[in-house]
Amino acid sequence: MDSLTNSLRGTSRRRAESALHSVIPMEEQSILLPGGERISHLCQNGELLCYRFEDAQTLYEAFQCGKGFSNDGDCLGWREDSNSPYQWISYSKVEERFMNFGS
Repeated sequence: MDSLTNSLRGTSRRRAESALHSVIPMEEQSILLPGGERISHLCQNGELLCYRFEDAQTLYEAFQCGKGFSNDGDCLGWREDSNSPYQWISYSKVEERFMNFGS
């Protein structure tokens, strides 16, 4: 359990909501437009942001961006059970596996 959850145990709903608002400011989740309408912060200049990065519009392109950003670092991790440490394989190894998938 995280520290915020632990700190909220046994508190009233009002106090819990107040604590949550201090971490996630609810009044900053959207932008107020003239006329009272609101739009998401994901809109830039009033237009919906469709892609986080323009050069990553497909899953493959997003994977390639991740590979570059991480300098071919750890990509896929797993562990045998909840007490075992994570084992990782690199972006290159994952790429090799998906290129060989079904061949």
